[in-house]
Order: sequence, then C-alpha cells, then structure tokens
Amino acid sequence: MARQAIIWILPVSIGVAVYLYLIDDSKPELPELKPVTSLEWNHEAGFADKIARGRVPTVFTGSPFLAWPAANWTPSYLATTVPFVLTKRSSKSIFKYFSKNKPLAAVVEVSKDYTEVIKSGREFITSITTASEENFYYASGPAEQLDLPSDVAETDSLTVHDLGNSSSTGTVNFWIGSRSVTAHMHYDTSHNFHAVVYGRKRFLLMPPSANQELKLYPCIHPYYRQAKTQLQRPVLCKKLSCILVTLSISLPIGSTR
Repeated sequence: MARQAIIWILPVSIGVAVYLYLIDDSKPELPELKPVTSLEWNHEAGFADKIARGRVPTVFTGSPFLAWPAANWTPSYLATTVPFVLTKRSSKSIFKYFSKNKPLAAVVEVSKDYTEVIKSGREFITSITTASEENFYYASGPAEQLDLPSDVAETDSLTVHDLGNSSSTGTVNFWIGSRSVTAHMHYDTSHNFHAVVYGRKRFLLMPPSANQELKLYPCIHPYYRQAKTQLQRPVLCKKLSCILVTLSISLPIGSTR
C-alpha cells in the first residue's frame, strides 16, 4: 500500500530551546489539548524577535517563506532535480538520533536502530512514496545537501536576534519522510520556524518545565537531547501542559503548483 510522503523545511533555526515531540500519524489517540496561537505574519523589522520573546508556539499565515521557490516543492520535482540523498531506513516508525561522536558512544550499550544509504533523488522519492508498514524512510540535514541553492531565499526576516548578537544568522534545514515517520521525544537548542510544503506534520509541544518528567539523556550520551521516558500519550498529555500543532498541505502525488 502506497504511503504519502511528507516534505517540510526549517527556514530558520537559531536561539533558545523548546521541547517538541513529533507524533506518529497512524496513532491519533490524543485527548483535548490546549489550542495553538495563530497570527498573520507582520513584515515589519523585528517581528521574529518579538514572537520569540513571547515564548508561545505560534502558527503563521502569510509568512516570508511563501515567496521561496522551496515552497513549491513536490515529490516529482525533487525526484528529477536532487542528485542524491543520504537516506535513513528503519523497521520502526520512530527514529532516535544516534551521535557516534559523543564520549559515551563507545561504552554504553546502545546503537542506532536505522541504516543509512545514499540514494538518487528518484530512488529516495520512490522509497518514501511506496514504503510499507515494515520499512520507514527518512532524510534530513542542511538544505545545501539537496543542491538546490536557488530554491532557498534570504532568511533575515525569519532570523531571531534575541541572544545579544545582532549579527546572528539562521540555518536552513530540510526533513523528508514517509508517512508515520516520527522523531523520538526530544528538545531543540534553537528557535524553529517550520514550513510544511507537502503532506502533514504534527507536533506535540511541551514547556521546559516538563524536563524532570522526560528524564533527558546527558550531553555526553549518543542520545543527547532526547528523552529516556516513553510515557503513554494520554498520560503524558494529562500530566503536562501540551499543545498540539498540525501543519498540512494537501496535494496529489505528482502534481505541481
């Protein structure tokens, strides 16, 4: 059975941590959660800084990202334009990052539960759009890895400068995965502006006060920034102040915009 691809891009990532847990699309058993704030993007200078200082997850309409050529990405476009993709494959839908460069990587009894292989753009897109329940595919990294520089525009209007460094610049990253691919519960060390360009992506967000409940791995562990705790979702949501965010773009595979 074919499974729809999900393509999303992180136009800018810089700043302070926020917790997030990406939810498996095939298991929507969630209780009623706090609503997310929604705003029209204000194109005045400093708007990104203002939003970051508020420290409230927010969904925007009319963001500068809409002017990027990357906003029009589809599976068929990437299949014909991306030279190659470093692809992760796993029999599990939840991917846990493994950093082999951490000091404890050589001594702890854990390992990465996915394999990595380089695929052509067409091979990768075929993998994620025809993936079965036994095989899940995922790719992520700096946008320059896709070798599509003209598709990425300026990031200044999306960059947060609230760290006392007015010259800070953002980084642009991409994620592409088959349906139901989920990131293990973790936190990020930067402000994130996420833009979904194809498919659907859901976040379950928790405040920093959830730290004790999640029992995070230490910074020298290969699972750094990820949680040891795997709570049942309804239990987790009942105990913590969770916010559910769903971003989606509905488009038939192979069509263009």
